[in-house]
Parts: sequence; C-alpha cells; structure tokens
Amino acid sequence: MNGALETGSTVSVPLDVVRSSNAVTLHFDLPGVDPDTVELSVERNQLTLKATRRTALGEGERFVVRERPAGDFTRTLVLSEGLDASRISAAYEHGVLVVTIPVAELAQPRRIEINGRRPAPAEVNGAEPVEVGVSAN
Repeated sequence: MNGALETGSTVSVPLDVVRSSNAVTLHFDLPGVDPDTVELSVERNQLTLKATRRTALGEGERFVVRERPAGDFTRTLVLSEGLDASRISAAYEHGVLVVTIPVAELAQPRRIEINGRRPAPAEVNGAEPVEVGVSAN
C-alpha cells in the first residue's frame, strides 16, 4: 500500500498496527476527514471503518492537479481471537484515528505459580553444585 489514500481505483486508508503485551493499537491516517463522518463498528471478528472525505470548490475554481481522493471509503480488518473486541476504544486527533484493542486476559502471557515447591538448597561454602539428571521412562 502506498502513502496516499488511493490505491488504483479504490480509496484506501493507510494504517500502522502496533502490538504491545496488553493491546493492539491501530493508527488510521484520515487527513481532511470530518470526524462526524467517521464510523467504526465491530461485528464478530471484523472491525470496519467507514468515513467520507469531501472536497468543495468555490465558484469559478477548478482542479489543476488532483491527487487527494474524495468520497466514501471503507476498510475492514479481521481481528484475531486473542483480542477483546468488547473493550475497543478510539480517539480522533489531528487527522489520525487511534483505535486500541486490548489483548484478552486469557491470551496474555502469565506466570503459573507452582505449589509445593521446596525451597532452594542452601549453598555450602566451597561446595560445588551437584547436577541431577532426569529421565523419562
């Protein structure tokens, strides 16, 4: 995908996706888009962005060069099962829509506590550690 909103004859939205241990953050570039035209929805595992970019010319004006597309556009992303679509949040600032999708608690890495562990043996001064082999039969 190139840096513009248009790819061939279809209008698209450039996107960055950032993953951390507890969330996925999407950054959609929407320069010149009125925030009131932006619609974000989620159904099952699909996140859909819809928006409209309008261009108005004054009386007697015409385009000499036109590279910035206008009109309606849609972008749909498939979310993985490890994301919590019920807690999605979004903010629009300076032409960028930032969507945060938390990683589901069940999908987050976690340390499992082991019950009944014996304390580590005390080190005896000057003694070398003893290696213990384990075999499965």
